Amino acid sequence: MHNHLRTIQVLLDRPMPSPSRREMESAAATTATLAGIIAILIRQHHDAAIYLELGERFAERAGDTEVLVLAMMFTSFLYSAVSPGQLPPDPPRAMAVLEAADRLVSPHTAPIARAWLQLRHAGEYAWCGDERGAFRLLDEAERLGTTAQIPPDGLCSGWTRDTHVAFRGEIATMCGRHDQAIALLESALAALGPNSVATRARALVQLGSAHAEKGDVDHACDLLSRALDLARTAALSERIAWIASVRSRYLACHESEPAVARLDEQLEGGRAG
Repeated sequence: MHNHLRTIQVLLDRPMPSPSRREMESAAATTATLAGIIAILIRQHHDAAIYLELGERFAERAGDTEVLVLAMMFTSFLYSAVSPGQLPPDPPRAMAVLEAADRLVSPHTAPIARAWLQLRHAGEYAWCGDERGAFRLLDEAERLGTTAQIPPDGLCSGWTRDTHVAFRGEIATMCGRHDQAIALLESALAALGPNSVATRARALVQLGSAHAEKGDVDHACDLLSRALDLARTAALSERIAWIASVRSRYLACHESEPAVARLDEQLEGGRAG
């Protein structure tokens, strides 16, 4: 990914017609943003910040509002308290970045990009305790995503209906609607394709969290164990950190139970390896 981006940057140093330059800058913006997403998933958050800043810069030059909005949306993850990261959480900054991205959106922005931004924004609202605001944004994302055409390539090409359902389940978990969250997340997991590894791992963590908060310790540990196996296989260290966070937050009072002890051994085994 880094080498691909460097190649595009070298090409941009050469003279070319303005339309070709805009296309090349848009390609650079997409590549840099994708590199930033990957860096977030493997917990290289300082690298992610650099790549996403590049993505924003190239998107601005190209006039590519869709990629600019998505680069800003992923930048907000770096400061969010919703999932653990390497940078100190700064929820007001995460919200400010999302609000700035929202101001750039127009009716011409791809509906899938707008829906994704609304879902991400809903997560911050839920974390801050604004349940009504979170579900308002979820409903808006639902409206946008229902009729939208998924593009064949680009950052939004991996979007599916099940992605939206998984996000909705995640928000329900944060709002304490555990039964609703479990139903949504189980539905999303049943429908997710084999290539949706990161989304599947995230949904398993959220489903485990919902069961842990309900006191269903054995089932929660089983789900977190499955998420851990998946995250390790795909080297998704951000998901592994999230699993450890859920274990610490919701299962600390059940440390003596065998299922929790097995999960601890699995977590420690990975650190030792």
